[in-house]
Amino acid sequence: MTEWRSPNFRSLQGLTLAVWLTVFVACLARGRNRPSRRDMVVSVPFLLLALWAQRNIALSPLIGLPVAARAVAAAGERPEPAGRINRAVAALLLALGLMWTVRGGDDAGLRLRWYPVKAMEYLADHGLLGRRLMTTDRFGGYLILRWWPPTACLHRRPLRHVPDGHHLRLHPFRRRRPALA
Repeated sequence: MTEWRSPNFRSLQGLTLAVWLTVFVACLARGRNRPSRRDMVVSVPFLLLALWAQRNIALSPLIGLPVAARAVAAAGERPEPAGRINRAVAALLLALGLMWTVRGGDDAGLRLRWYPVKAMEYLADHGLLGRRLMTTDRFGGYLILRWWPPTACLHRRPLRHVPDGHHLRLHPFRRRRPALA
């Protein structure tokens, strides 16, 4: 897996990490303020993680930017905390968050009619929980969330290469028939 490899400094991603490391070290070395121990304890591990695996490269600037900004900030540069623009941006972010929450609640993934609710209730009513249950990725999250402690869910990737209707011939356990004890 390429995401676990160390960064290649000849690629664009590696070059941006090298630029960030240079800027970060320059800000700490030439900045007006000395970084606190807390800043170093937080930022240095993320820099090392970015050098260890490519998947951590994006986290390093996110964590290190406030540390670098505090190092180069002047003592008297404090913007007013509650300006008109800050309130407008906060109201916009709140409205976006509310809109995404409302739209997320209408998502098809939250409708229980798509999940095997009645089938699982049948298994619970007949004392068949507590055994292994094989499921696809589509229903695995629901089954783990709702039925996990008594039932171990084994995930199986769906057969995407099989045409519709043929999965009933290949997998007879998917047909509607009484569950076996």
